[in-house]
Amino acid sequence: MMAGLRRAWLLSAAMLAASSATAATLKGHSTLPASLLVPGPDSGHFIDAPEGMETPFGGQVAQGFSAIVRDGRGGFIALSDNGFGTRDNSRDFLLRLYFLNANFRMTDTGLGNIDIEGFVSLSDPDRHMPYTITADRSCYRSGEACVEVERKIRSNRLLTGADLDPESLQPGRDGTFWIGDELGPYLLHFSGDGVLLEPPFELQGLVAENRPGSDPASATVRRSRGFEGLGKGPFGEVLVPMLEGPLLGEEGIVNLYEFDIPAGRFRNAGAKTPGYRYPLDPEAVGIGAFKLYSQSAGLVIERDSKAGSEARFKKIFRIDLEQTDEQRLLVKEEVLDLLNIDDPDDLDRDGNTTFSLPMATIEALAVISRNQVAILTDNNFPFGSARGKTPEDTEFILVEVSNLW
Repeated sequence: MMAGLRRAWLLSAAMLAASSATAATLKGHSTLPASLLVPGPDSGHFIDAPEGMETPFGGQVAQGFSAIVRDGRGGFIALSDNGFGTRDNSRDFLLRLYFLNANFRMTDTGLGNIDIEGFVSLSDPDRHMPYTITADRSCYRSGEACVEVERKIRSNRLLTGADLDPESLQPGRDGTFWIGDELGPYLLHFSGDGVLLEPPFELQGLVAENRPGSDPASATVRRSRGFEGLGKGPFGEVLVPMLEGPLLGEEGIVNLYEFDIPAGRFRNAGAKTPGYRYPLDPEAVGIGAFKLYSQSAGLVIERDSKAGSEARFKKIFRIDLEQTDEQRLLVKEEVLDLLNIDDPDDLDRDGNTTFSLPMATIEALAVISRNQVAILTDNNFPFGSARGKTPEDTEFILVEVSNLW
């Protein structure tokens, strides 16, 4: 009888999620031009750029955002991804935190633009990284014609997309930042001005396939499936990092772990003993983001790998770390379909009253209020073309959701 009641409850919850997925309205839209360059060393030496694009670029490209948090003053802090898609072609791409001010187009106000008001470059002056980084080299690559590593990168030991793959971000209570990385995967602790404060934290038995210096036979995490999400738990003293996808040899379940900030260690015994287990939808290749908005409740972006007209699955689900099913899997409920958002005021000016966010990777999420979220896209510069043009712009949206919580 109880099993039958539970099946009925799950069915009604699924029906509610399906019906509420369209109860969302676009309330703000803004863009950052794909071609925008910001101060820094030339970049893009090692990419096969689309036809008509000249490389290297005369500066750094402000693109590829993988996480976002509010700055407490009405703006946002955005984390750059690893650059141009791989370690090999991102050796000259600087990892940064960007300070953004979005002038959202909101019905009859706002220009729809994004201003970059500053940035902090991540660095390792105290040599905490456990392997050779770009700043330790004289040439970006060895074994071919030398492109010299920029002097500022070497002298300041700036970190690049060949050194780390940052995917998630949380501010500490002391003004520092915690970043989840895919390359280790690691948890990284940076000062407010971007300096790595201590050696990367790693969980026993959690090793990515492409971790520098590791034995491939010891890998338990697929390439690019590290700490994609990062929640901040009770009283700001616990971090909850979430992998992007299942461990090697597993399917359908994504692990979440717990990190004790004051103690400076993971609470989990190892990779196979997660704190929580999340059921991934069969249509998704992985998660794009995870954030807690209360002591235990949060949101997860799931996505497929398709873009543009081929995109089929880009959704946000609500979870509560205190709610699990009989298999000890987190119970989730769909709250937003990113491919089907009402846009009655045509805020993106495409002539339609339905808005879609069909980017291949959507990784930056911030909860604004009880019924509003902000989402910033990763445009995969210069290869993203979800809107039919290459390269695609970065888009930043506000969405009102009737049943966020």
